Amino acid sequence: MTYYLKYRPQTIDELDLTSVRERLKLIITQKKFSHAYLFSGPRGTGKTSAARIMAKAAGISPLDILEMDAASSRGIDDIRELRERVGLSPAAGEKKCYIIDEVHMLTAEAFNALLKTLEEPPPHVIFFLCTTEPSKLPATVISRCVSVQFNKASPQEIERSLNRVITGEKLKIKNELIKSLALEADGSFREIHTILEEAALAAAASDAAASGKEILKDHLDLVKSSSVSAAAGRLADLFIAGDGRGAIDLIESLAGKGENLEKLSLITLEQLRRMLIAAPFPRLLQVAKIVEEKVRTIRYAPLPQLTLEIAALKPAGIRRSDSSFQHLISHF
Repeated sequence: MTYYLKYRPQTIDELDLTSVRERLKLIITQKKFSHAYLFSGPRGTGKTSAARIMAKAAGISPLDILEMDAASSRGIDDIRELRERVGLSPAAGEKKCYIIDEVHMLTAEAFNALLKTLEEPPPHVIFFLCTTEPSKLPATVISRCVSVQFNKASPQEIERSLNRVITGEKLKIKNELIKSLALEADGSFREIHTILEEAALAAAASDAAASGKEILKDHLDLVKSSSVSAAAGRLADLFIAGDGRGAIDLIESLAGKGENLEKLSLITLEQLRRMLIAAPFPRLLQVAKIVEEKVRTIRYAPLPQLTLEIAALKPAGIRRSDSSFQHLISHF
């Protein structure tokens, strides 16, 4: 089992986002549970983990904690089937809950069907709607939920999460490296746990492991240089430089290794966003718009690799800007 799943929070006190932990503690203390909650925030910030914890706090048996991924079950028929099951009694206890992840992916017809259930919910059911894009939800759905915002984790919150894993796995790593990891995490528990796990495997396979599971800077550098984030950084550079051939070669190499191209495209877009904030050059804006357009469709594309390759070729046709823009490329 991966670190992220093995060490995902199991109790309210283990939630690492301080604002979320305090907000949910207050709800649990008052023992007044709503029929529907909307958990919004970036990927990897613990939304579904918090939903499970809230369900347990409401006295719901694990048998009655039901999950649905709206990215793959997004149609009207899926919600109609859910509505039929909602009316059934819990398998154990007095309540049951439905955790709908990526709820913004539901179709308009599916949202209308879900709204009817939210308007007249059975007394034994609690809904947890989780999303990375709350702006795509109908206002009528949002208004019927208690909203909880999950922000990107701070470096201190990331450290708290990392230390729980390090203690549990009995890893050896210098405090300065933990702090460095926390600063590089970009607010995502999931991503940084993956890097830590891969670095621990690298440490175990090296001579340095003879004295224990000590993770050194070299292990972290090795993992980060081969990570999806590093690949996204290289891809962003190729997009900006208009190097379509180089970008396609990189995409082909990553696809051959079985990398998740949707995840790659999202991280590449985030890299471009950071560059835009630092220096909003017109060409950089054009490139970001092209990549964003393709990111919107890659999940449902019959050939995700082709979708990303088309995104790589378009910037190659955009005329490059002045020398100051070339300086920006070299800086990033």
